[in-house]
Amino acid sequence: MEEEYVQCILCNQDNTELAFKLTKNVIVVKCRDCGLMYQNPRRIDISYYDEKFFQSWIQRQDAQCRFCENRFDSLLAIIRPGQILDIGCGTGEFLAVAQKRGGDCYGVDVSRWAANYANRFLKNEVRIGTVEDAKFPESFFDVVYSRATLEHYHNPLITMRETRRILKPGGLAILEVPDEKHLKAKMLIRDIIRGKYIPSEGEARQHLYFFTKESLCKVVRHAGFHIIQAKIEGWNSPPGRLLTFVRKINWKMRILLWLIRLKIDVKVGLGNAILVIATPATEAMGK
Repeated sequence: MEEEYVQCILCNQDNTELAFKLTKNVIVVKCRDCGLMYQNPRRIDISYYDEKFFQSWIQRQDAQCRFCENRFDSLLAIIRPGQILDIGCGTGEFLAVAQKRGGDCYGVDVSRWAANYANRFLKNEVRIGTVEDAKFPESFFDVVYSRATLEHYHNPLITMRETRRILKPGGLAILEVPDEKHLKAKMLIRDIIRGKYIPSEGEARQHLYFFTKESLCKVVRHAGFHIIQAKIEGWNSPPGRLLTFVRKINWKMRILLWLIRLKIDVKVGLGNAILVIATPATEAMGK
């Protein structure tokens, strides 16, 4: 397995300290200057985003679709009909919902298998690769959506700069990534939900970046965006998120569900997702 050592994408420096270890060999460092956390060293290839990787999504596709419907409906007040792009669209559940709501939908994903799967029910062909590889026209999209994707990419700053280029003036970037501010506590919750979940070496290497609300906002601003909203969401907001990975219900799960309905997770700082909504700034920054 080929690995590479990288510098902080915001500071262009290698001034880091150990943040934590996911496994013996998977090391996450934290930039002492800006606070960005990332895997270092990291593997280069992305061949593991194959059918096996997406099987758990396919097995819970109904729950995924319900989540995407709730997510889209919660954003209807700010999303205008038009061209919508999903970066890291996977098997296409969000685009399928957006298409039903009248959107002209496009997708891009590094997984050929996922793109082929999504193409079965989307009007516009999903492009294989990164958004930079896709070479969409400048100022083309009204909305660029990305859920659980930026943390997998080798350089989220480059991805966000390309997102700014292809967004129309006044367009919206809607980003969702895992919140890693209290990673150990969240791993405990995942253990309860999944039944003592221990990541394999391959799974541990999937997330290259570990965002907090503060560090994600720094990346977004550095790419030339004005942030409209940045917030932490809980395990069940919008409704349906929890169902996308709940596999069994036991007494621990019932207690957890009760606490989540009261939004206790968000109140005590254990929300599991960061939602950022941004629009291209009048003048590009971070150049």
